[in-house]
Amino acid sequence: MLDRDADFVNRTEELRLLRDRISPRAVSSCITVLRSPAGFGKSRLTGRLVATNSEDGPSFIIVDPAVRSAARSDRGRAWHFVQRAAEFDSHIHTPGHREFEDFSAYVRSKKLATVDWDNVYANAKELGPVNKFVRFFAELIETIFKNGKQDPAKLLESDANFAVDLARRYLRDLASFRPTVVIVRGAQDIDIESLGFFLALADDAPKYSLILEYTTQDRKISSDHEDAIMSAASESVSVRILDLLELKIGEVRRLLQLYELGEREIETVARLKWDGNIRKIRELRFQVLAAAGPKLDEVMNLDEVLATRIASMPRRERLLIALVLAHGDEIPIESLCIVARRIDPRIDATRLTNSSSKDREELALLVVRGNRVSIKDLDAAAAIRRAPELSGLLRLSQTVLREYYIEVIDCQEYREVAFDVALRQAVSLCALRARAILTRRSKALVYNPQYEERRANLPTIRASGGAFG
Repeated sequence: MLDRDADFVNRTEELRLLRDRISPRAVSSCITVLRSPAGFGKSRLTGRLVATNSEDGPSFIIVDPAVRSAARSDRGRAWHFVQRAAEFDSHIHTPGHREFEDFSAYVRSKKLATVDWDNVYANAKELGPVNKFVRFFAELIETIFKNGKQDPAKLLESDANFAVDLARRYLRDLASFRPTVVIVRGAQDIDIESLGFFLALADDAPKYSLILEYTTQDRKISSDHEDAIMSAASESVSVRILDLLELKIGEVRRLLQLYELGEREIETVARLKWDGNIRKIRELRFQVLAAAGPKLDEVMNLDEVLATRIASMPRRERLLIALVLAHGDEIPIESLCIVARRIDPRIDATRLTNSSSKDREELALLVVRGNRVSIKDLDAAAAIRRAPELSGLLRLSQTVLREYYIEVIDCQEYREVAFDVALRQAVSLCALRARAILTRRSKALVYNPQYEERRANLPTIRASGGAFG
């Protein structure tokens, strides 16, 4: 059986550097940007950091936004990353240490103390139109009496000011409780509000460390992200960018051996076409175990290999994948079942939660976390978007999802979906539909030589003086 850490190969220097920048070795707050193209092993490196944490080490919060669809949005919604950080599933507990209370207990313990009266006063001073006045008092009433919104899951999905403020105050108290490391995955998509908050914690919390896993093909950071990160540097806060380089061919050989893929032919192809993406080796192993007879000259083109695997899947599996990608971020399995059955009543998405299901390998492009499903990684999302077999299913999925969320907004029939979530998804999917229509129309208006030639040859009536009535 393959060891679960077998794909962690010779990152000892990078691991040592990260350990030096977290408690107890770090004497002050540290911010580290772990930067590389997709598939170079950023998450494996930080996962190894967590797995080898010592008893006197810090607590960890791993923030994975699960946003894989660039077609929907290049950035997460405001405060999305902060609210994900407050979720219980994001916290890695350190053995032998008393941990801070979870968000549910925190909300119950605060009661009326959760009202930030300074914030209420600041908002009240900005009141102008009547609609803002009404919304202000509606939110204030919700804040005080909770109006059924004390459910932590719904609070962490709500856009209301008091819900976001609860998540922020919870994370501040948590980071001040004991040394804490926040690892943000997919940091290239982080909203600027969440980024600013995580950076500010370095000044507020003692022995706090932030690690941003930043995926970029050209090793550049977006200007607004870079400005925010660089401005966080001070005498008490260390900021460093760590470029994760591709494994050398000798290390690739070791990785192939660990995966029991040490044949000379495979090694030769890997040496010739290696670009640093470790997922290519994992995909090669999947094909070997599945007896798929991999074409070695093509296995290093991950996009084509994944597209081939998608094409070989049954239509029901392709439909589930298309629905998850069309959703943009994680989708609850219950919602996935509802929308999938509208297209094919025979589909049962609940089997995704069955770890012993033989279909898990076939659906390896999906990842299940709790009761939610998302696309596994950026490479998988890119391959799915380009797969010809999924283009029609993606459009169909967007239509069905849009209708589903509009129904939720209209009648709240489906109680598993919070109103805020339904509203965001419906608006996003409607905007996506409008963008597609405008794109098609703009293409139709592009200069067409044949059309212009026909137009030039049309009979022309010329009138001298007067006008046509």
